[in-house]
Amino acid sequence: MIVRRFFSLAWLVPVGAGCGGPSASAVAEAIAAANYCEVAEDCEFIGAVCPLGCSIYVNTAEAEEVLVLLDRFDGGCLYKCDPTNGVACDDGVCRAVPAR
Repeated sequence: MIVRRFFSLAWLVPVGAGCGGPSASAVAEAIAAANYCEVAEDCEFIGAVCPLGCSIYVNTAEAEEVLVLLDRFDGGCLYKCDPTNGVACDDGVCRAVPAR
């Protein structure tokens, strides 16, 4: 069952002190709130953003709003991410499938 969100994720994102963008913890909360699925097709890859994760997936209905937050976020670090083999809906959460 897909849980519909009838609220904006914007309330989860206080402006980070001094930098003008959202904090890492606020963006991570928004990502977690938007990461729900019933089937893999509900999941959309929105990026690899340090320190938030290499394979960030959220529900397609939430992707645009979370991408706005990611565009405003400056993680200040770089990742070297391992390849993945798509996405799976695992217990109602979108998860990257590791490449073998």
